[in-house]
Amino acid sequence: MELDILVAAIATGLALAGPGRIAADRFLPFLRAHRLVYGVATVILGAVTAGVVPLVRN
Repeated sequence: MELDILVAAIATGLALAGPGRIAADRFLPFLRAHRLVYGVATVILGAVTAGVVPLVRN
């Protein structure tokens, strides 16, 4: 479960910091317009995964 929390924290940090100068989406401007939406979706996906993993392990 710690790994899922770590992944969610990293995704949150990346969503808040932005892609940076060498990111792949630098060349795809339509992706940059939805950065906040993708970041929020990633955090939600991480939280859902963190909740589902303990249920599936048993």
